[in-house]
Amino acid sequence: MLLLRNNSCQPEHLELRYGWSCDPVTHPQSFSCFSKSLDFILYSPPGELELDLTGPTSCTELCDTVDYHTVEIFNAELGAVYNLYLEAALPEGWAILPGSPQMEYPAGSGSWVPIPMPNEVAPRRVRWELSPLLDSLFALPDGHLPAITHSPENRLRLRFQGMDSCNFVSGSFLIFQAGAEQNCGLPSNTLAKAGPSLCIFNEPAPYQAGLLLNASPNPLSCEPSILVELTWTPNGTTRPGDVLSTDLPPGVHYVPGSCQPLTNPAPLCPPDTSNRRLVWEIPAGIPAGTVTRLQFELELADSISCGNQLLLFNSASPVTGFCNAQSDSCTTFNATAVALLSFSVQRPAYTLDAFQVEIHAGDALDTVVYSVVIGNGGIEGQPPLHLQFFADLDGNGSPDLLLHGTDFDQVPAGGQSITLQGTFLTERSHLCGLLAVVDPEHNCACSGDTRAVEPELIRWLQTPPPLCSGEEITLGVEPSAGATYLWVPDEHLSCTDCPQATFSLDNLEPFPLLNTYSLFETLPDGCVVEHRVQVRVQPRPGIAAADTAICPGQSANLFATDGVSYQWSGPGITDPSLQGQTVSPLSTSTYFLTVTDAYGCTADTSVTVVVKDPPPADAGPDTLLFCPGDAPQLQALEVPGALYFWSAGPPLLNNPTLPNPTLLLPLDTTLVLTVVLEGCSNQDTVHVRFGEGLELVPPPDLTICPGTSVELEASGGTHYQWSPPVTCLDPECSRVSVSPTANTTYIVTAFNDDGCSEQAAFLIRVQQEPVLVEQPLLEACLGDTLLVFGQTLFQDSTVCDTILVPNDCDTIRCQPVHFLPPDTTALDTTLCEGEGIVVGGEVFSQAGTYEVLLSGTEGCDSLVLLTLDIFDLPEPGISGDTEIESGQSTTLTLTNLPLDAVVTWLPPAECPQGPVCTVAPDSTTTYTVLITHPNGCTQTVEVTVVVVPPLCAFSLDGDTEVSFGDSATLILSGADFDSIVWLPAELLPPDCQNNPTCTFCLFESATITAIAYSGACSDTLSLPVNITFDCQLDEAQNRIPNAFTPNDDGYNDTFGLVGGEKSIFVMTRLQIWNRWGEKVYDGTQPWDGTYRGEPAHGQVFVYIMDVGCFNDLAESRRFIGEVTLIR
Repeated sequence: MLLLRNNSCQPEHLELRYGWSCDPVTHPQSFSCFSKSLDFILYSPPGELELDLTGPTSCTELCDTVDYHTVEIFNAELGAVYNLYLEAALPEGWAILPGSPQMEYPAGSGSWVPIPMPNEVAPRRVRWELSPLLDSLFALPDGHLPAITHSPENRLRLRFQGMDSCNFVSGSFLIFQAGAEQNCGLPSNTLAKAGPSLCIFNEPAPYQAGLLLNASPNPLSCEPSILVELTWTPNGTTRPGDVLSTDLPPGVHYVPGSCQPLTNPAPLCPPDTSNRRLVWEIPAGIPAGTVTRLQFELELADSISCGNQLLLFNSASPVTGFCNAQSDSCTTFNATAVALLSFSVQRPAYTLDAFQVEIHAGDALDTVVYSVVIGNGGIEGQPPLHLQFFADLDGNGSPDLLLHGTDFDQVPAGGQSITLQGTFLTERSHLCGLLAVVDPEHNCACSGDTRAVEPELIRWLQTPPPLCSGEEITLGVEPSAGATYLWVPDEHLSCTDCPQATFSLDNLEPFPLLNTYSLFETLPDGCVVEHRVQVRVQPRPGIAAADTAICPGQSANLFATDGVSYQWSGPGITDPSLQGQTVSPLSTSTYFLTVTDAYGCTADTSVTVVVKDPPPADAGPDTLLFCPGDAPQLQALEVPGALYFWSAGPPLLNNPTLPNPTLLLPLDTTLVLTVVLEGCSNQDTVHVRFGEGLELVPPPDLTICPGTSVELEASGGTHYQWSPPVTCLDPECSRVSVSPTANTTYIVTAFNDDGCSEQAAFLIRVQQEPVLVEQPLLEACLGDTLLVFGQTLFQDSTVCDTILVPNDCDTIRCQPVHFLPPDTTALDTTLCEGEGIVVGGEVFSQAGTYEVLLSGTEGCDSLVLLTLDIFDLPEPGISGDTEIESGQSTTLTLTNLPLDAVVTWLPPAECPQGPVCTVAPDSTTTYTVLITHPNGCTQTVEVTVVVVPPLCAFSLDGDTEVSFGDSATLILSGADFDSIVWLPAELLPPDCQNNPTCTFCLFESATITAIAYSGACSDTLSLPVNITFDCQLDEAQNRIPNAFTPNDDGYNDTFGLVGGEKSIFVMTRLQIWNRWGEKVYDGTQPWDGTYRGEPAHGQVFVYIMDVGCFNDLAESRRFIGEVTLIR
């Protein structure tokens, strides 16, 4: 798990690289066998402070304890805030009671913890640094105030008591200012609010006055001062000692001589400016209603805090009061007028989001090429933007030595960032401590920033001139005290952990090699500088290309690498100064070359040209004979890697490039073979001849008795060979005599004059057993018996008898006997359902296969195989109205009726013989239909026509499709009715009953039925009513109010969707937060304006409302907004 903190106010990209290495890792930049990366974007939303105040509500005695002021500070946004502070401007004669300050965290927990007294930052102005207190007392890391999503941890409270004394102005109040910083150091919003009016029990003021203040420019940015216009009008006559005063906050100064009266008849200017107060003495006797106007100028320091500034002005009249603490009377004041002057300071708030450099080493100083990203969290400033670069000499992160400063005409707009680039010179020793600084005082900004250079410092060393192959050069830097060094990579270097290494590379490639080396210098303070250098090594001069092997009689081409001079030597060289040479040695020879390239690199080299021997060429026997049946394939000697070319191709040869091609035509010919290997060739010749075929007639297979001989004869050839050996009876050995003692297979080979041959085999058997004689088959009927060779037989069998013959082969006679089974007759028939067939005296009426054995009077019995099928008739039906009113007719139609069927209707008087019959019975009647099929089968089907009294004549019309939320109307018309019943009653209003017109509203589609009664008849009619839905969720925004009044008057008492139960929109969830980030409601019903069972105070609340469609709650839309609760 990684725990990260983003110190930037801008989205930052984080790349996480991971993998593994195959080899031992010697440096973090060593390459791995596998690597992968993941990209993350880190967002830091801003925080925003809110301030709530409560204070004393009643007056106190002079010099007495004043009840608590309670300040609640809470974070109302999604980002945390840091370096939180609270300042309080105290009125003259009022102080914080020692030991009374306390803090509660989180607000509402009830746990108040004593805290130290605040620091006095100016006369009558104190400041609490709250973040250290949150860290030490409540264990909040860095004393941050969490975001609103962590409520109630986003809120704290601070309270203290006070004490008034002499010179206190009754009617004045405290001014509070709170501020903080975002995680990147930019200031968050600054809040300034006034507390409740403070009073003491004293005699009332002699008069009241109106006090108006105006400041310009307001808001202001980098203006050096602000002009204040003051208008004061009493409603009574002024008295001696009356004053008009204000306290100046830090960074605000009165401009001497700037006070100018405008309509003041009395000389008020200039004011007294001692003790950071402006006090104007009001002359006595100014009549009531006199308008006093004056203006003065306030100078603003560059270090003044950005945000809202409040100055408390009051006019007061002195009175005498009694101080209990001193048991004596003293002078105090009653306020005659109190007013606040509010002005806003808005300036840029600069941050340095990135500082990267690329360094190029020089002879004395290095050139730093920088790139700085500057962001602005405030308003857009005015150019120029002054950027400075310092050296941090002691490693504490603070600027020590100014290296360079420059102005840019480009400034970032509010909420944007820009990239500034440039160069400056510095010493190598300052590289690790480089700092970029944007000073707020130099740039009229609310805040600035300091950023150290990114840790990956790359310093490019000067590139040496190209080297010759094998030449040495020293690479590296002058060593720094206490530093360690590592070369990556370390190939071709004399050392790996030294500041200076000797490089040498023998370049055997035909092109220059460019090697890049990094020398990692780790200084004692941990800073790592990567010194990079590139070295170009020229290829070694020599022979670029040469024909190193040739065939006898061929030429070889020799080429040197590019150079400025050449010197060749060897057989056949005519001009040794040429870059390329063409030679024709008669035998293997060596050629020598001395070459010098354009960089002065010289080399001596040589090459040997080998004159190769020709490849072996053997086409096989000088003459090749092919007889019929032989595979006509050539048989040349196969040399690995060689190419073959026969003098003839298709249609004589299948592939003339094979060593053993096949002859496609039986033609006597002479072929020349050419063999090519490594560019050299050789030849051989072969003569091809095709012989005539012959037809061998061998002796037949014979059987002889033991001890006898037999003469054999073969034909078809000119002479013969036999195997195994035989006795030849003629010179050609075509007739032979054999006397085998056992079964023997003989092979005879016949030859013709061309040398072609043919072979055949035959078998001579020696009869060792008696001779078997098969008798003709003897047949009888199954069930009869036979007597054969003295044996009685009744089933199929073979009976043998042996006959002994002297001086000859014995004989065995075998008689086969077969008993014939009964004759089989197949009978296939199809019957109608219910019919039967008689076979062999047995009746069959079910579909199936049966075997029936019939006894014969002559000969053998017979078997009948009966296959019986039943006709598959369709199942007929009758369609038509089977219930009619009296006096009406109905048409009955036979269904599922096959073609060519004959139809008979019963009773027959009303209908023809056809599938359709129209009947008009006076009373309920049953009709029977007889169906005769073409195959003779018959079927019957019945139908009953019921005759009923007539119905009433009514009709039902109206809206059959309406939109959701709209009403539908159905109207029943026709004869006079006695009563009407509408169904379903639970979906319809009561006034529909007994009313021919029914108006209703449905939430889903339904079928509406009306039953009308008139005299003795009735009628039931129904209509479907379809509800359509057109739910546009974006339009639900128009049904969300922005205010409600929960006063139980029946109007706007709850907050939710407007539209009632007929609305197509459904609120699926409602969440409400108050201004402090507390969730006050979470449910699915409208909010009644209560919190924890009590009515909530009137204020603006934030809501999140989820809305779906009545017919499809799966899809919903979320609306976020504000609603005002009015009481």
